[in-house]
Amino acid sequence: MAINKLLTGDDGFDRTYHKIQDVHILIGDTGKIQLQMVVASWKDKDARKSGKEALFRQCSIVGADFAMTPFYALLKAKFPDYNDGNDDFDDAWKNKAKEPAVMVVQSRDGKLLSKCVEKDDIIPDTREAGGK
Repeated sequence: MAINKLLTGDDGFDRTYHKIQDVHILIGDTGKIQLQMVVASWKDKDARKSGKEALFRQCSIVGADFAMTPFYALLKAKFPDYNDGNDDFDDAWKNKAKEPAVMVVQSRDGKLLSKCVEKDDIIPDTREAGGK
């Protein structure tokens, strides 16, 4: 799977073919979950197929609690010890106000390309610090 969409890279070149290359889920000491995806982008699908160099971006979501849900489903589906378990979504006992998720896009060398904050399940189209 890939995404076809015209995007201009931070190098000024247009790319239309984007593929997730790597995914990491990090859980810090505070319990805040961060989802990191490395996305490779090429001029087009033919450029990828012919082995051309890709532009890489790191897309991160800080506060991505939802990211763990599919892994619990896999744990129940693939491991018999857990398959008849019941999901417990009650986190009210943590006594924390839910913080909005923050989406950050960076170049491979760490340059901030864009950043936005999720509000009421709607991701605004606002960009900061050099985003296009």
